[in-house]
Amino acid sequence: MLKFESTTTPEHIRDIADQILAVAVEQGADQLRQSRLLLVLDELLTNIRSYAYPAEPGPVRVEILAPDNEGDAVLHLRISDWGPPFDPLRGTGPPVLDADLELRPIGGLGVHLVRNMGCDLAYSREFEAPPSEGRNQLTVAFPLR
Repeated sequence: MLKFESTTTPEHIRDIADQILAVAVEQGADQLRQSRLLLVLDELLTNIRSYAYPAEPGPVRVEILAPDNEGDAVLHLRISDWGPPFDPLRGTGPPVLDADLELRPIGGLGVHLVRNMGCDLAYSREFEAPPSEGRNQLTVAFPLR
C-alpha cells in the first residue's frame, strides 16, 4: 500500500494526482484511462478542498490499496479528509441533464461524472480519538483497462 499525505492547495492536489497517475501507468493504464483518472482525481480532491475546508487548505490522504485479486486491472484508492461529516453519495441519483441550465438543481454532476468514468464508489465516516472528530473516507475502484 502506498500513502500520499498533503494539503488541499491546488499545487498539492496536482502533485498527488501526478503520483497516482505514475502508479497507474506502471500498472498498464492506457492514455484514455490516464486522462479519466486525472479527471476523477481532480474532481474528488477539488471537492474536498471546496467543501471539507472552505476557509483554508486542510489535510488529505490518498492511499493506493492492494488489489482484490492478483493481476487485478483496477486501481483501488481510499481518499480521506478530516472535514465535517459529508457523504457525497447520499441522495445523488442521476442528475437532471435535459432541463435548462437555470432550472437544474445544483450538485450531483461531479459524482455522476466519476461514476461514468467507470468507478465504483463507497463512503464511510471513521471516528477517531480526540482532538480529531473523525474523517470522511471515499473508496474508489478505478479500472485501468
